[in-house]
Amino acid sequence: MLRLEEWYIAGNQRSPYDAPELWTPCLCGRVYDHPLHEDGKELITSAVIGKTNDGKIRTRSGSLYELGKVREDYYNLYPNAMERLLKTLKETI
Repeated sequence: MLRLEEWYIAGNQRSPYDAPELWTPCLCGRVYDHPLHEDGKELITSAVIGKTNDGKIRTRSGSLYELGKVREDYYNLYPNAMERLLKTLKETI
């Protein structure tokens, strides 16, 4: 299972002139247990498309991520970031 630590939400925009509501949410963080990346490598996921019934995050590429600790400075700006994210996502199969 892929795991993201020190994660935060970022927008994936096509143009710097796109309105924020048109951005596609992605996750940034340090990845672990990824077959193509060294543990601890920072990466940006593909677009987040939903969650599983047990709270894993599904991305457009088909990857499933277990979320670990939220990045501290992000959490300070957005307390309860994980709960807030999960609340916004629909369940996917």
